Formats: sequence, C-alpha cells, structure tokens
Amino acid sequence: MEFKNWEEMIEFEQKRTDYYIRSINAIEQGKLLTFYKLWFKEIFIPKYRKLKKLYDSYIGGWYRDEEGYIHTKAIEFVDEEYLNNGEIIFIED
Repeated sequence: MEFKNWEEMIEFEQKRTDYYIRSINAIEQGKLLTFYKLWFKEIFIPKYRKLKKLYDSYIGGWYRDEEGYIHTKAIEFVDEEYLNNGEIIFIED
C-alpha cells in the first residue's frame, strides 16, 4: 500500500494496531458489550466493514521520497505495478 510519506505510513499502522487492541482489551477486561458493539459495527455498518477489510488485507506499506526513491520495511510490501526496471528501493527499520 502506497503512502505519501513515512509519517503517514506510521500513523496508519498505529491506527490499525489501536483498532485491533480495542477488541482484544474488551475481551481481556470482560467488557463483552463493548466487544459485541465493535463486532456489530464490523458486520453491519459499511464504513467499518470497509475499514476492517482494509486493515485485514494490509501486509505493509511503502512511500516515495522527494527524489522518487522507494522506502519500505520489506521488499514484498511494494506493489509490483508501481516498479520500474532498475528502480532503487531503500529497506528501513
């Protein structure tokens, strides 16, 4: 998934983590009503269904810097259709 910059990619990944943590915490703390509310949203409200599908299908992201170089955490995260032959990719932590 392509992002505008490093900060946007990290922000998306943090929101994704927070999304999953809410459900996990609700179960661990015995707040089943909260869990079922979140689950209900994922099943019946299109906005949350789309968000859940996006988060579930996300494996990693990448972005281009000002000079057009690709930066990512792993090469598998870069969509092949956006690559040109001989393009430089920087792997970051």
